[in-house]
Amino acid sequence: MEAQNNALIKSGKVSKRDQAVKVLNIVEGMRRNDLHPRELMIRHVPVIPAVFRPFSLAGSTFIPGDANELYRDLFTNRKVYDEAKRELGPEGEGEATGNLYSAVRALYGFGEPVNDKARARGVSGFFEKIVGSSPKFGYAQRRLLSKPVDNVGRATITINPDLGLDEVGIPRDMAWDIFDTKLHRHLVRKGFSPADAALSLKNRDDHAKRALEEVVPNHPVQYSRAPAWHQFSTLGGMPKLCDGNTIQINPYVTAGLNADFALIGSN
Repeated sequence: MEAQNNALIKSGKVSKRDQAVKVLNIVEGMRRNDLHPRELMIRHVPVIPAVFRPFSLAGSTFIPGDANELYRDLFTNRKVYDEAKRELGPEGEGEATGNLYSAVRALYGFGEPVNDKARARGVSGFFEKIVGSSPKFGYAQRRLLSKPVDNVGRATITINPDLGLDEVGIPRDMAWDIFDTKLHRHLVRKGFSPADAALSLKNRDDHAKRALEEVVPNHPVQYSRAPAWHQFSTLGGMPKLCDGNTIQINPYVTAGLNADFALIGSN
């Protein structure tokens, strides 16, 4: 293998050079880590517990879920492979072997499903679910890293000289959304059931309003003015509830934030 790929590099064919370099890097990496190619072969495909691959219903339509569909394709192709090997022997199992290999790749998330309908619906395997088609759409990015985006508020800013340098005024209507999860947790700890806590927040009743007054002052926030021109344009501050629809800041932090205001007057 090494001799063949070295020959491809020396041949000067650009279209084959990159692939040859990748192969030689893999070979060198395996040699450096004392690995044999057989250690990278998949001989047993684990089946994850059913609780981690649930199905769903949309009206009367049964939706098996990506994992269940890919497992089904794998089992089907394994059965076809066994029959081809038994009836046709090693010489006639070539296509069935290729389909079985593709089904394993699809389940792991390194290839497309072998089933045309599943491929058309965008069914994806485990690795693709975790990593995603791009850094913005991976499981970790969507479920963990991007979660704080749901707790962000945007509004016009105004100055309030009564605020301290470490304080920021948050409109009450905005605070309901920004601190929603914290308010829900606070009510549950007070003895509410999760459903009753959610209903209380939805109705913004007296219990929810009291929770808002208790929770907000104890949870610092970050604020910045987009676009951020330097690394110090994001500040932290203790939130204070205020009326109106604007975010209030101390006038002495406006220069650092590159903040600007529109002056509206009459003749």
